[in-house]
Amino acid sequence: MVKVRKSILIAFCVSLVIACYLGFASLSFVHDKALHFFVFAILTGEFFLIFQASKKSLKVLATFTFCVCTVAASIVSEALQNYVNPKRVFDINDIYCNAFGSLCGLILAFVYQAWSLNKHRRGHPQRLSAFPPPDEESMVARDGPEDYVSIEMQDVPRS
Repeated sequence: MVKVRKSILIAFCVSLVIACYLGFASLSFVHDKALHFFVFAILTGEFFLIFQASKKSLKVLATFTFCVCTVAASIVSEALQNYVNPKRVFDINDIYCNAFGSLCGLILAFVYQAWSLNKHRRGHPQRLSAFPPPDEESMVARDGPEDYVSIEMQDVPRS
């Protein structure tokens, strides 16, 4: 099961509102292509990190994010801007910048998520063990009758 990180979801929604305003308003920027690249890199990275996936489902999540953000959103956002604001024009180079930025954001988020999962796993080896780690007190050798347990076959319940 995939959990949703609410704080990143909120950050994604805020970023999406800002990106929609920048994309559909009658604004012109000197470095328009760089803006497309960075906005889609940020949005895709946030979208990928919204979902807290296990290591097994990381590739599925990456494929889903690629389809939604890199392919669909890159094309649809550029196609919709002319309908939302007739002053905006369709530019194929914007789609290239959107897709490349989205792909870079996805790669960065994927690498971060994989690193985070490996770090978490290495930092907590006792969670992977079937037995809890021994404490210091149980490691001390004792001489006495409490060190031995006497079990006879008649004491073992039969099923």
